[in-house]
Amino acid sequence: MPRLLCVLSLSIACSASRTATRPVSAHLTMAPREEQHCLLTWANKDAYCAVLGHARTAFTESAARISTPGSASQLSLVLTVENALFYEQARGGLTFDLRVKVDIKSPDGALIDTLHCNGDAPTFDTKGVQRASVEAGLAAARDFERRYSGSDAIAAWLASR
Repeated sequence: MPRLLCVLSLSIACSASRTATRPVSAHLTMAPREEQHCLLTWANKDAYCAVLGHARTAFTESAARISTPGSASQLSLVLTVENALFYEQARGGLTFDLRVKVDIKSPDGALIDTLHCNGDAPTFDTKGVQRASVEAGLAAARDFERRYSGSDAIAAWLASR
C-alpha cells in the first residue's frame, strides 16, 4: 500500500509542475452567433440558447484557472458550441450532451490548437434543462482544462516564448 501512495504523490507532483511551467494569460470570446448551436427540444421548436451563456460562464472560469497573473503570453480562446442535445438513457431518464470547440490563438491571431470538448449531465425530464445545461457546461470546461494541459501544440508554443 505505501508504494501506491508514493506513486500517486509523484503523479500529482508531475501534473502540478507541468502546469506551473506554462505561465500564460487567456481571454475567452465566443465565436460568431451564426456558428453557435442552441438546444432544440422536441417539446417546442424554439431553440434554448441559454446554453451559450452557461458554456461562456463555465469556460470563462476555466480561462481564469489556466491563467497566470501578470503573464506576458496572451492566448485567445474562441468558444463555439457545436452541439447541444438530449438523448434518452436505456436505463431511463435523459442526458444533456454539450459539445464545444475551442480555438486557441496566439496574440497575432495564429491558430495554435483546436480542442474539441464535451460534457454531459443527467436529468429526468426536459424541465431540468437549465440545471443540466449548467452542469454540462461545467463538465465540458473541465474536459477543456484536461485537454489544454495535455496539448503538445500549446506546450511547444509556450516553450518558444
